[in-house]
Amino acid sequence: MSRKPRKPSGVTGPYKLSGEGVEHNAYQLPPDKEEQEEVLARVFLRCLSASEKASLGILRVELDEAYEMLDENDHDFLIKGDGKNWKVQITELILIDEFCGNYEDGVREYDVGFLADKFIDRVVGKSQRYGLLDNREEDKTILLVFTGDEKFLLSDSTKILINIELRKIKHGFGRVYYMPLMDGETGFPSLLYPGKIPPKLTNTQIKNIRENKVHNLDIGGG
Repeated sequence: MSRKPRKPSGVTGPYKLSGEGVEHNAYQLPPDKEEQEEVLARVFLRCLSASEKASLGILRVELDEAYEMLDENDHDFLIKGDGKNWKVQITELILIDEFCGNYEDGVREYDVGFLADKFIDRVVGKSQRYGLLDNREEDKTILLVFTGDEKFLLSDSTKILINIELRKIKHGFGRVYYMPLMDGETGFPSLLYPGKIPPKLTNTQIKNIRENKVHNLDIGGG
């Protein structure tokens, strides 16, 4: 029997205040890669806004009927919309390679521009890997970028920069979503491309935003 691929994951999950201080309901994705992908597919589709579900043709479709997991050598899952199918590729935004070799030692502070560039690198890299730059299936391929560790969350200003850049560069995705994962039932997906038209910013304003710091708080103090 072939061994199922395994993939490490970070720690996320909600915090709550109690009489004993801050409690963390820590959550990690299952170690099996295929199981991870199915959890992410279900959380993504469950937590999309009604308007996004409608745009994908699944507003009135039961969750179990709205998607189908795909083979390992293909994209990760298929959204079975009303009259239109969408292939979805999942990728995680992690920064452990730049600073350390594991999630536990990852740092929490980054330049906004650095984090936005890493996100764009993921979009371009996935486009190249799957041959989408020169053979784009118009509006039928989605990239879902998720963060499964609270250290690597994107700020609003980072998402604005990403939106601006995705409108300028060549890539192969009809839609790009970002989803911070809370646990095995909850995430917060948002559409970064095409999304809302970003504000018009001068080069100086963009430079200033790029130099801002993102600091993801360590609420539990661990």
